[in-house]
Amino acid sequence: MSVIEPSVPTCSDQLSAWVSRVRFGDLPPDVVEQTALRVLDVFGLVLAGLGTPFGRSVRETALALNPTGPSRIFGHGDATTIPGAAFANGALSQALEFDDTHNESIVHMSSPAVAAAFALAESQKVSGADLIAAIAVGNEISCRVGSVAPGQFHRRGYHPTGLFATFGATWLTGHMLGSSQAEMNNAAGIAGSFASGLLQCWVDGTQSKFLHPGWSAQAGIIAATLGKSGTTGPAAVFEGRFGLFASHLQDEGVPRDYGRITKGLGVHWESRNASFKPFPVAHVIHPYIDALLRLRAAHGIDPAQVESIV
Repeated sequence: MSVIEPSVPTCSDQLSAWVSRVRFGDLPPDVVEQTALRVLDVFGLVLAGLGTPFGRSVRETALALNPTGPSRIFGHGDATTIPGAAFANGALSQALEFDDTHNESIVHMSSPAVAAAFALAESQKVSGADLIAAIAVGNEISCRVGSVAPGQFHRRGYHPTGLFATFGATWLTGHMLGSSQAEMNNAAGIAGSFASGLLQCWVDGTQSKFLHPGWSAQAGIIAATLGKSGTTGPAAVFEGRFGLFASHLQDEGVPRDYGRITKGLGVHWESRNASFKPFPVAHVIHPYIDALLRLRAAHGIDPAQVESIV
């Protein structure tokens, strides 16, 4: 079987080249500080999520399917497998809808990245600096992939976290495993088949959306490990004929700026444009809560006296 090589570097080529050379010392101080704060944020969110019925279900399932291993579920310290810990901690972090958000793509990038990185770190020798660098890389890639066609996936019922953060977790894992550029390219191609997440749960208020950060963390680890072990994946997973954007958007009229994935890597940090949540609800609801709080303060409104809001 012949293999057709792309005539120009793909987005994956460029991302893998960057990931293979970036180190902690290349991170701007504010990115280091923000990444450390995002780690603490995810820890807190997992601890809070453990106390919910959803959290108990996730923990029980993770331990039933992954009874023992080198990695742990935050809070309880249960020993489980690397994918099991990544899945559980990633899912638990969204149980209260309180995880940070990249403002433009609306991807929750930190929960999958932190969950994947710490699950891996417990199975190998990793310095704190290398851990922060890997998480920063994962976050950056998740944000960049999500910025190619912002808002378009939500409109079609896809959850950006389930789609885009899978790629961030994949390159994060490749960075931690010391994968070659070719291995990371294959891993990214594999991740395209793993990336998933429907938003039908918004219609009836069910919980499947909360699982997506965990699924992305687990899928990224598996994709990167497969790539390092020799499994191949498509080179043009983003911009190809049946790549992520062509297959999911299926509308040639939708603008797609693939330059957002690779332009200014290491100079422009898109992850700077992400926000911690002041309220435990979806990112898009925050302006309305802010408005209500300001109205209450300005006019002395008693919430108990409000009959309806239009």
